[in-house]
Amino acid sequence: MEYLVATDRQLSVGHRWARGQEEDQQRLHRLLESGTCALLRHAGLTGGMRVADVGCGIGLMTLRLAEEVGPSGLVVGLGDDDDQLARARDTARHEGRKNLWFEKASPYNTGLPRSSFGIVYARCLLSRLDRPWDALAELVSLLEPGGVLVCEELEAAPETPVTLAGRIPEELTIRIPTGMPGRSSPVAARLSHACTQAGLIHVGATFAELGPVLPPSPRGFAPLVSPGLALWQVWGRRPLAM
Repeated sequence: MEYLVATDRQLSVGHRWARGQEEDQQRLHRLLESGTCALLRHAGLTGGMRVADVGCGIGLMTLRLAEEVGPSGLVVGLGDDDDQLARARDTARHEGRKNLWFEKASPYNTGLPRSSFGIVYARCLLSRLDRPWDALAELVSLLEPGGVLVCEELEAAPETPVTLAGRIPEELTIRIPTGMPGRSSPVAARLSHACTQAGLIHVGATFAELGPVLPPSPRGFAPLVSPGLALWQVWGRRPLAM
């Protein structure tokens, strides 16, 4: 079975997440969903909130976000693949979700109203883009004052996987193993600093290597994830005055 590996852009996990088989997206979503929801709730996700899911794929997390914010909230899922968006819309109709919609849009220019969302979420988005920091600026512009950006990326793990709690100082440097080809300066390892540079505050990050926590069952996720691959979670809050 083909591994999900952190290599060049065309074979990166972010690329596979965006362009891969629906089965791949479902497996990764099942793996990440619980931790993602816990992080989003910690970031302030609650009923009645407006949320943007940029790079939504087939809408698996978008649908979960719609469940979390409830009927008084609103979720917008943005993607650039017509077939995947059609699949997402079909699932939403089947589940009777009326508090979300899906649109085709570029991550560099979403067309969404500025300063309008309590949470902006992106999974495996920035690492697959040619201009990740331009897209980051667009995501930040969507946040309402006090809103939170949450990004998740699957990229190479640091040499010694640990969890980084709280804020990440700007001077922190993270070494990436030389054995991971093609990603000499991964987006994920630079993302917390980029968020600070974009004007966000209370920036934090965690990373954890996936291999040790995956089930060994042939039907589990281990065959899909190569050694040395980590889940990175990075977040930051827009100041009340920016």
